Amino acid sequence: MRPSVAIFGGALLVAPTQAIAAPLATGGGFELPLLRLVLGFLFCVMVAVLAAIALKRGMINLPANVKTLAWFGPRPREIQVREARRVSTHAEVCAITWRGRDYLFVVGPSGAVTVLETRESASEPSP
Repeated sequence: MRPSVAIFGGALLVAPTQAIAAPLATGGGFELPLLRLVLGFLFCVMVAVLAAIALKRGMINLPANVKTLAWFGPRPREIQVREARRVSTHAEVCAITWRGRDYLFVVGPSGAVTVLETRESASEPSP
C-alpha cells in the first residue's frame, strides 16, 4: 500500500462525518429584549435631564473654560445694527458696528455687499 493512500485513509477515520457532526441552525429565534431597551433609554434620558437641571441651577461647578461656551449664560453682543434704511422695494442699507469697526452694507436679493468699512467706531452705539 502506498503511503499517500494510508495517510488519506487515516484522515478519513479521524475526520468527523455528517452523521456525527452537529446540525447547524437549530438554535432558537432571536428575541429582542424590548423591555430592557426601553428601560435603558428612559434611564439615559432621565440622567441627561437631571444633569441639565443641575447645570442650570449651579449645583455642578464647571471649570472656567467650559463655562464660556455659548449655551452657558448670555454672551455680549458683538454685532450692533446702528441703522437700517430701505432704499427700494428690494434693497436696504444697513450701518453695522462689529468689534469696534463700522460697516455699511447694501442688502439685496443677490446678497450683501460691503460698501464702506471704517477702522474705529466714531461714536457709542445707541441703546
